[in-house]
Amino acid sequence: MKKKLHYQISSEELSKHFQRQEKDKNRWLVFWRSARLLKALLPPQCGRKVRIKRVNKLPGNALAITSRPNDKYFLIRILNTEEINAVTALLLLVHEWGHVLDWKNYDLESFEPHNDKWGVYTAQCWRIVSGEIFGGINERHLD
Repeated sequence: MKKKLHYQISSEELSKHFQRQEKDKNRWLVFWRSARLLKALLPPQCGRKVRIKRVNKLPGNALAITSRPNDKYFLIRILNTEEINAVTALLLLVHEWGHVLDWKNYDLESFEPHNDKWGVYTAQCWRIVSGEIFGGINERHLD
């Protein structure tokens, strides 16, 4: 006795599915390209390297966190869930890169993570990633 399939997928639906997968794959390529651009064009002044990881869990309800685990590098962790697509991850990367550049201004007694300098650094990151400077990404990369 043959088992019946509970559903069938048309070739058109299958084609759309693969097109969406390819589009998402291209967006993640843009994300990693943008990370390389930031590393090359806007590195931390302290000389530390920056590592970027997509992780399955972060404390609390955080979507991304920047830390300095040692004196050699900063670590940007971005939550890896279905809700966070490549475009959202890119915006989180720009936000967190602003923290990396502003790290030297953090004083534990007067800690203000989203101060004026962080805003300026984040704007610089966005100008690189958006293509305003150095031909970063633009809309055609996200279509």
